[in-house]
Amino acid sequence: MSIGYVIRTVPILEKYLGRKIRFWHIVAAIITVTALLDTFTTPAQAIFLSGLESFFNNLAQQSSQAGGGSTSTLDANVVGLTFNLIRGAFLLLVAAASLFAYNQAQQGNDWRPIVTQVGLAFSIVIAIDVITFIFVGNGAGTTSAIR
Repeated sequence: MSIGYVIRTVPILEKYLGRKIRFWHIVAAIITVTALLDTFTTPAQAIFLSGLESFFNNLAQQSSQAGGGSTSTLDANVVGLTFNLIRGAFLLLVAAASLFAYNQAQQGNDWRPIVTQVGLAFSIVIAIDVITFIFVGNGAGTTSAIR
């Protein structure tokens, strides 16, 4: 819907400015606004798979306590690094698939199966988060109200 508004306002802006507006003008404006707004925000925390990461942190801590204290505990940084690697690989694969779909569309080939796979990947991650919340809760050992 927002792309439709941009497309409808481009001729109005061209008439007002007296210049032809190209695609890269719009991209530069979007990147500039995003960069300016990004300077005023605090660092974002990972949204997806965070409940599962908390659950694994608690599981590692509890497993070390169950051994009578003589076993070494798994460092929380190792679990965090593992989940950050999973998140990074997921985002890189989605970006690569999106670029490949765009390339296929530019060449006149069918791009819909690729986009379907990207949507399926997002659906799987969302399903994992929902299932984690239903069965584990927020990862701290408290279950949700759904029973």
